[in-house]
Amino acid sequence: MYKRLNLLASYAFLQREGFFQDLLEAISPYANVLIDSGAHSNHMIRLKKASGKNVSGKEVTLDGYMEYLKNKAHGKVWQYITLDVIRNRTETDYNLQAMLDKGFTPMPVYIEGYDENDIPRLLAITDRLCVAGGVGSSDKYIRRRYKSISLLTKGKAKIHGLGYGRWPGTFYADLASCDSSSFSYGSRYGVLTRYQRDEGFDNHQWKLLSQSRSDKPEKRAMFIDYLAHRFGLTVKEMTDINFYQGKNTTGGACMNMPTLTGCTAYLDFMEHVCEFHKDYFVAAPSCGFVFILVAVAAAQGSGNFSWKTISDFYTSIDNAFKKSPDKCFEVVQELLEKYTEWQMLPHSR
Repeated sequence: MYKRLNLLASYAFLQREGFFQDLLEAISPYANVLIDSGAHSNHMIRLKKASGKNVSGKEVTLDGYMEYLKNKAHGKVWQYITLDVIRNRTETDYNLQAMLDKGFTPMPVYIEGYDENDIPRLLAITDRLCVAGGVGSSDKYIRRRYKSISLLTKGKAKIHGLGYGRWPGTFYADLASCDSSSFSYGSRYGVLTRYQRDEGFDNHQWKLLSQSRSDKPEKRAMFIDYLAHRFGLTVKEMTDINFYQGKNTTGGACMNMPTLTGCTAYLDFMEHVCEFHKDYFVAAPSCGFVFILVAVAAAQGSGNFSWKTISDFYTSIDNAFKKSPDKCFEVVQELLEKYTEWQMLPHSR
């Protein structure tokens, strides 16, 4: 059983869907909800535009972000992050000051380009400090960066590692919290995931698991056996295309196995990270991902963890969703209240 779920959602996704915004607002009393501004998405959109590539999404604007925070997040969610501009201190400083002038207290981002002279003014806002550079950097470099910033703040800053969710570095890095979006990649790349404390993360393509051929048949068999045992399924069910795609022929929930195993791996890892007195946030790309994550957490908290239990919880959420948004929020809240050791915590001011 977990005290609270740790969820991160990017405004780059939230701005497209009002229901997603309402869902996070509804569950924020029962979970640590961290709102990311979407700065990384803006950066990628600008790079694509500069290279002449087609762009599907739209950039996050400062005014749009602040309007969302005012209506849906400020004073409700655990915290939210400044709309920084990657490697651009002038625009980052402008956005931060604009948010402060409007009465917001975001977690500042210590971007690449800041130095020790920027520390006092950032810590005057809040003791939580986001540190960029966790995506794509070598582990040696980024951990050294966290260490140096911690020393510059004399240990006062509670550092949040943006995009840093590595094993085993998360346990030992100078962090109070971090996040990762990798647990939602399974459906995109066709992989199943598990977490083992002594070995870290293990990913396998479902295509290889479901067929006789494999480069390492023994490892393949052990992986299938582990997942089948974990979810109370047979090996035949684990390698069934219907289960993989979320097409349950028995009439229950529609949960694809990559997302289900990703959520389970995240909760297993989060439990381990919490033992080091740190918080680990999972980036949720959609409402559907949140529904599955809540169902998995409730199943673990119920003491009867199995695919059937998860399916039953997910079905209850899905059925409520089909009736009305308010009914859906009510069921999600009930599951979190009953099966997690939640407690009211101070939220963003």
